[in-house]
Amino acid sequence: GTPDAELELPINRCVVRDMWKFAQNNAITRAALGIFGKLQSSSAFGGREEDITLLEQRFRSFDEHSSGKISAETFIKVLKESLQVQISSSEETEFFDRIADVSLPADEEEVQAEDISKHCDRWTREVNYKEFILITKAQRRNITTAAIREVFRAFDENGDGYIKEDDAHSLLGQEFKDTISSYVNKLGKDVIDYRDFSKLVSLEISKAEDQNHSEEAKADVQIVEDPEADPGEAPSHGLAEVPSTCPPLAREVSPTTVVTKRIEPDVREGALPSLESVRSGSHDTTEECDADAQSDEEQLVNVEETSENDPARSQETESKEIIKYKESGSSNRWTNSFSLSLAGSSEYDDSHAGGGLNRVISRPSDIYYIKQLPGFHKKILRPFYAARPVSNVVMGLIRGTSLYARQSVVSKIATIIHTKCGSFFIMPNPKYHTEVDARKGLLSKDAGKFRFVAWWIHPGFVQTIKHWFQKLESEERRTLGSRLQGAGEEGQPGAPPMTTPAGRGSGDFTAGTPGPTGEKGREGNANPGILNVDGNFLNAPYDDPSAQKGGEEFMGSPGDFRFSDVPKPENYLHTYRDLYTKDHVIMLQQLMEGTMRFLRSLFDESFIKNWELNAGFHYPVRTQYATLHMHVRVNSGPFCREDGRGMDAQKLMEILRADRTIFERDDQTMKYQVTENAKVCLLAAAQEYEAANDSPHPCHQISPNMFELGHHAMPTIHDDEDEDEEQGPQERSESPSLPDFQKLYPSHVFDANIQLSQLDDASNQYLVNVQPTLGSAFYQVLYKLRKQSRERYGPDPTHLYPLHVSVTGFFEACGTQLRQLVTGMTELLQQELAGDNAIEVREVVCTPTGYVLYDMHAPAISRFSQRLNAWAQQELGLCVRPKAVNHISLASNRPDEASRDNIKQIFEPGGDSQEGLDVAGAIKTATFDLVFSRLLQRGSFETFDEEGPHRFMEVARIPVTRSTSA
Repeated sequence: GTPDAELELPINRCVVRDMWKFAQNNAITRAALGIFGKLQSSSAFGGREEDITLLEQRFRSFDEHSSGKISAETFIKVLKESLQVQISSSEETEFFDRIADVSLPADEEEVQAEDISKHCDRWTREVNYKEFILITKAQRRNITTAAIREVFRAFDENGDGYIKEDDAHSLLGQEFKDTISSYVNKLGKDVIDYRDFSKLVSLEISKAEDQNHSEEAKADVQIVEDPEADPGEAPSHGLAEVPSTCPPLAREVSPTTVVTKRIEPDVREGALPSLESVRSGSHDTTEECDADAQSDEEQLVNVEETSENDPARSQETESKEIIKYKESGSSNRWTNSFSLSLAGSSEYDDSHAGGGLNRVISRPSDIYYIKQLPGFHKKILRPFYAARPVSNVVMGLIRGTSLYARQSVVSKIATIIHTKCGSFFIMPNPKYHTEVDARKGLLSKDAGKFRFVAWWIHPGFVQTIKHWFQKLESEERRTLGSRLQGAGEEGQPGAPPMTTPAGRGSGDFTAGTPGPTGEKGREGNANPGILNVDGNFLNAPYDDPSAQKGGEEFMGSPGDFRFSDVPKPENYLHTYRDLYTKDHVIMLQQLMEGTMRFLRSLFDESFIKNWELNAGFHYPVRTQYATLHMHVRVNSGPFCREDGRGMDAQKLMEILRADRTIFERDDQTMKYQVTENAKVCLLAAAQEYEAANDSPHPCHQISPNMFELGHHAMPTIHDDEDEDEEQGPQERSESPSLPDFQKLYPSHVFDANIQLSQLDDASNQYLVNVQPTLGSAFYQVLYKLRKQSRERYGPDPTHLYPLHVSVTGFFEACGTQLRQLVTGMTELLQQELAGDNAIEVREVVCTPTGYVLYDMHAPAISRFSQRLNAWAQQELGLCVRPKAVNHISLASNRPDEASRDNIKQIFEPGGDSQEGLDVAGAIKTATFDLVFSRLLQRGSFETFDEEGPHRFMEVARIPVTRSTSA
């Protein structure tokens, strides 16, 4: 039969449990969807299009009034009969029974038992089967996409991206015989690659789906980006209409389900961008959506000839393209493509005949919540990145074949920043600046908003990029010199010499200063290149022989997401989590300094004075972007958003200076959100690791949109009693047992942690305390002195905690209460700090019971602690035990007075020594944060050497105040 009959995925009993929970909240159709979407292939009733149609027909046969609804009992009966499965599991039986019992409204549960019989006849137990069918069709398409990838991987025995023709025939059947043969004949070999395999499968699926489209689905449409739609069916306004797969309720509550984007015409081989006309990539004047802001690398822009200021002309051009395709009978550009890159990127991958670029357009995607366990990056994801060749995106910069990069250099809005570890090539981000124009300079989609991207260049590739960069610069200078000589200016006394623009460092390169662009057209030019300063076309991209083979003349131009044949060298930096050496810290500092010089060469001081500048890195990234790169945003909003993937560049340097090996250890849990493309990459890495190491699967699907990556460690969990209550300054001998700090990853995933924890209904332990600001002088001095103390006198129970001032004891809370807690804490803290915001660091104190303490005075935080307890009890019913907020424990369990005095001398050295001056200066300028943390793992001093300290996840870190010293 059809290909989907061979591509069914096994049922997942976790889905059954999840659907049952949905049913408890009277979401009948959503519950049943999980069962239908993941049937075993052995079932007589599969997930094929005709099966869905048959199921819909059976539902209709019971719909006497054509209302689109049938009774819940009939719905379950039809579903059971259609699935033809034996409900052997008591859990599954209970699941179906639960569906039949949830049709009463939620508020009906409040009706007394004796009144239920009076009201039952008022409630009609019905299910909207049309909604169920629409959702099921959407789910089936997602399963098909994943299945195509998995089936190809299974038959690709050598892992080289090809399967044999015989395997393709046996896998897909006779109905694909002609199609397979045509692909094989075109290739000239008895193999078929993955791109063609997925295309021929999706083409046949698309044809079948078009024929079986129901009239009911056509009546319920939404406008979405559909670059694969048939041009013959495209409305005159340039938007594609497709059936809505969202249930009516979801469309009512979500105002963002309608997305409009203009269909982009095809980019033909050899079609180059026009420098006379610049377009922004979108005529939409609204603020960019969160999906775009979430990652600067999730989508591409189209580079084509059109007018920035003439929408009518743009629409006319697109209409002509559509008509041209319609007349030629070519529809490949507009057919559904379920191609998934073997590198692990799920996307629409549109390949054009003749060796043109692969125009990749990101799929509309749900948000996926990821919990990444310690070790996943070091053992699984980083090797996965390293095994892939350098992508064309980067090789296009290295070899100078990227037209966009060369245009940027000609226009003097790109440069090379040299650092201690390789170089960075910085240029405008093609997603937001689709073309560069030497005459107009840097243009942006929105006035005053600019985005750049700085790509790291491995030291082994630096000479190659310098060669074409300097060659291009030399050609420009010769051309400019000829033009000036022709005007009678060259060689005249007093003629100004050509100089490097102000603000350039000795380690930076830039192209010569451009002049006005001429108006020469492209007509008749057999080898179009890019314009130089006098309007003539430059030669084709740098003539690196290795870059010219295989139709790769314009490798790396926007839209080329393929991989090169160049393996990644040793010590390749894929993301910021590969940074751990002193040279890496120096490299980041040089990058930031070079970026500032570059930006000052583009903008005047009046603009710089009022700009909002943000720079940072993403993690994780799709495989094609697995080369360290920094995004720079000018007046374009914050870089670190709620998805938890952004790391601010300055914050990154602070983290590495405080603990350089924090990423190399990879010993902390991360939580973040990704879209489909990045998710598929992560799951592919996990699957590859599992296959290569014969290990348990390092990916666990917790819920439909939540995954846990990595393997759990199996530490001994000790149920030690909570730390003792602190009563006051005189009773500090009863202070909590507080031991060492293994510096935890700062909570730049703040809001993502809250959202992920909200999905967890279980109660967990939380703690609030005050800690030195990360990376501050006091922070660094304090941990340096603690290290000295531990090396000389050994660890003690204070090392189980970070250095802190206790604000609360441990308390229980569930995920749904976190956001209210953070909001309440912030408001209460602001109120208390309005009057007295000082935190005073006083002298070091030794107690007869073995403690060494920093005496602290923080009356505002103490009042906050008391108010937090009262507020939490009243608003949330939580018992948040307040603390005295009066000390930092430096050591404990030191019964010997001499040892206590020695430790005191470490933290309070003589004022005449340089170390004493450093400590005094750090205390004077100390700043603090209020930290709200969740306990992930409780440690024990007895097993401290093996298991380490307590493990915390920061939920929120709120700046408090500047300290004053005694």
